[in-house]
Amino acid sequence: MLVGAGAYADGVELGAIMSVGYVSFALGLIAEGALGQGRDPAALDIAAPLMTAVAADGATARAAVKAPLAYYLYRVEDVVVDRSGADPGAISRVRAEVAEHGAEAGAQLVTDELIDTFAVAGTPDHAVARFREYAGAGIRGLIVQFVPGLDRAQGLELVAKEVVPNVGN
Repeated sequence: MLVGAGAYADGVELGAIMSVGYVSFALGLIAEGALGQGRDPAALDIAAPLMTAVAADGATARAAVKAPLAYYLYRVEDVVVDRSGADPGAISRVRAEVAEHGAEAGAQLVTDELIDTFAVAGTPDHAVARFREYAGAGIRGLIVQFVPGLDRAQGLELVAKEVVPNVGN
């Protein structure tokens, strides 16, 4: 599908949970399709929804992504996690726990490494650094997929005032 999108579409929105590793893999396939049709891959709009939680207290933001991340790790296609660079054993443990006991139980096994691989979660400064990683990997449309569990208004205000203006700097 990614090769076909590169060949024929004006852009691609990658889905579910994204890691920089998977983004690089996906963009390679998109470029393959574009180049196969004599198109410039750089002319395509590439976007991705990024699981995001931003708070003045980084630990609060990181805790907020654990259950949604456990859920997505359980249900996302293998290629997304296989290309992520994250510890396969940690992913397997989360998946098994979610299958047996649900996302809240799986959240207890979500490590900092998994959060930093698949989410943008922490203080505004941490979020700026993470968004820059995704932009550096080739994502031009950084879509904030704000997770429940935090005060949405406060979190989105932090994103708007302290994160977005600093991502391009």
